[in-house]
Amino acid sequence: MNLLKKPIKLLFWLAGLSVIVIAAVVILVSTVDPNEHKDWIEARFYKETGRDISLNGPVAFTFYPWLGVEVGNVSIASAEVFGAEPFAYLDFVKLRVKLLPLLREEYEVDTVAVRGAVINLVRDEQGLANWDVLDDVADAAGDKPALPLAAVALGGVAIEDARITLHDRREEVRYEVFDLDVTTAELKYGEPVDINLSFRGNSDKPALGATVSLTGTITYATDEQRIAIAPLDINAVISGGNIPGGETAAKLSAALDVNLDDATATLSDFTLSALDASVRGNLSAQRLDSPAPAIVTALDAQGPDLGLLFKVAEIEPLASQLARLADRSFQVSATVDADLERGDIDLSELTANLLGADINGGVKARNIHSETPVYQGELNAGGPDLPTLMQVLGQLQGGQDAALARYGRKLAGIPARAFRITTAFDADLNSGDISVPALSLEALGINASGALDARNMNSRKGEVEGNLNIKGSRIAGLLTALDQAGLAQVLQSVELDTRVEGKGSGVSLETMSLAAVFAGPDIPGSPATMTLTANTRLNLGNETLVLDEFTLDGLGLRTTGHVEFADI
Repeated sequence: MNLLKKPIKLLFWLAGLSVIVIAAVVILVSTVDPNEHKDWIEARFYKETGRDISLNGPVAFTFYPWLGVEVGNVSIASAEVFGAEPFAYLDFVKLRVKLLPLLREEYEVDTVAVRGAVINLVRDEQGLANWDVLDDVADAAGDKPALPLAAVALGGVAIEDARITLHDRREEVRYEVFDLDVTTAELKYGEPVDINLSFRGNSDKPALGATVSLTGTITYATDEQRIAIAPLDINAVISGGNIPGGETAAKLSAALDVNLDDATATLSDFTLSALDASVRGNLSAQRLDSPAPAIVTALDAQGPDLGLLFKVAEIEPLASQLARLADRSFQVSATVDADLERGDIDLSELTANLLGADINGGVKARNIHSETPVYQGELNAGGPDLPTLMQVLGQLQGGQDAALARYGRKLAGIPARAFRITTAFDADLNSGDISVPALSLEALGINASGALDARNMNSRKGEVEGNLNIKGSRIAGLLTALDQAGLAQVLQSVELDTRVEGKGSGVSLETMSLAAVFAGPDIPGSPATMTLTANTRLNLGNETLVLDEFTLDGLGLRTTGHVEFADI
């Protein structure tokens, strides 16, 4: 919503400037030359916004039948910390209101004309933005009594040759929109109006250019602060060095409904297509003025080459890695209901074929920001390349620094890349109830199977039972990725088998059996097997671990006994 509110707040600001100038016109009606009163206008603007404005061109006004103003060469300064470049420059602005209808509290406005506008948006290294003052201006405007807008008629809007730049110093990226033209037909309150918009643009990360045109029909219900655009069609030609042939067509069709009072928006029946890929679905959002909105979406995405999309977006080295895969196609269908403020996420009806992997299932998560989250779901997935899939999902989740992406990169060199997992789970860390009725995993050189049922494990009445079997061979790559390179050189395989049961805060692994095979020039009798058997008890209350009647046998050693570990 912040991105949506910026242009709206800018319109508040420009509208505020127009009101100030019109007020100046009224005051100056009896004067000879309005240009002698620029100082008053500039001082009033500074009082309202805290920003300096310079009226460097002529100011002209009319009285009858239109009460209007024309201003040229207007410059609005940024705060000093953002440098000498102005926040905004307007080559020409014209606004006229019919005089006689004003006496009846009716507002008949001529076409609003803006020519040669330049808007420079800057965010510094600490995240401070030069448009932040617009929040206060918009809030102040919102506190003022509303005009009787049922009696408003606007002749239209004509914006010519505008330029907008965004320089984000924190992310080290720059975006630019230029040759921006906007025209609308006459607007009467509550009636639809056609809008046409076109511009060219570019970005440096990724290095792309675009020529864009937008057509739509707007309905604006001011008493509800509601804007609807239906239909909405955006056509673009995107160019870049990584695009086959140098350029490609892109198209978005949708219906958009925004309620500024409720901070909600709905994007209905949208279709986005580019590079032979498409995304279809519906999206609704609440609390868009919050950094933690609530979003509900149902979507279907598909395309022949995920690697190409990553290449165009300059996501390296993952894009080059994907380019070497035989199957780079993707098809994903899912419904997502996420409330980021509460920390609740529902991913349901998930069906995906991604890079040769089949994924089916769904997950529900509650209170994920807390220490006692709740997770519930089921998953059936398998494919030829788990590390690459982890990198892709991590990139989609939170970029290349996401934990899933980092571990995917660490595991990229292991030979055992195929995977298969089937499981269902229901875990409530607040009540201590955890249920895993079945788990089957084949991945990264490990085969695991088991089941677990735990109830009230956060109380003395807790009960748990289950079993676990883990077999690992060809695990050197996994150990190396987990920063255990020394162990990876000698540990060839491992197998763990145990039964889990317990009551209260005591959990027993009876009997735990662990066997490991070591090999290497320094291993006596290489390859050699070491086994550990023990009755293991874990006390969750006092955080102790007891190995009772344990036997450690192998590598020329045989040890039996009893050992306790405290403060685990």
